[in-house]
Amino acid sequence: MIFGKKINEPLSKEEFLSLCICQTCPTYVECEQTPAVKAFCHPTFGKSACITQQKGCLCGSCRVKQKMKLKHFYFCVLGSEEQQEK
Repeated sequence: MIFGKKINEPLSKEEFLSLCICQTCPTYVECEQTPAVKAFCHPTFGKSACITQQKGCLCGSCRVKQKMKLKHFYFCVLGSEEQQEK
């Protein structure tokens, strides 16, 4: 669970978006279906409808991932932490 008692430092959706580096990633693709989406690790967004190829991942250096202690990568292709846990 990302929000709630299992995570030491839950972030608001606004904090996710302000710290997000998804749009600087080599894998990121601008998408007409979800033009405002970034922070693919956030459960509201999850994986991209347009990104299908893994071309490098910056998730490991993302402050959101570090603050939330997320363990997965390639959220844009594979889905949010919760989606990848299933």
